[in-house]
Amino acid sequence: FVMLHIMLLFFRQLLLYHHPDLHNQLEEVGVSPIIYATPWFITLFASRTPLSVLLRLWDRYIERNEPAFLPFLAVAIMASEKAAILAAEE
Repeated sequence: FVMLHIMLLFFRQLLLYHHPDLHNQLEEVGVSPIIYATPWFITLFASRTPLSVLLRLWDRYIERNEPAFLPFLAVAIMASEKAAILAAEE
């Protein structure tokens, strides 16, 4: 699980760098990336992604042949839901 731990740390740093407001709000309410990102990385996003989207993501992942792609993809997912996540606290 060393690679999983590395991906989670990398994801946390990417989120903090690119979306500090989102990262900080989640941390303040005790929502760690370990809670929501672990299933994404273990299942390569299959745990909560519609099949049609999942197949496109897997195509990109295989095409790139780069493990670091997954944390960037996770940040993109978080960014796409940023407004909803930030509004959820209010």
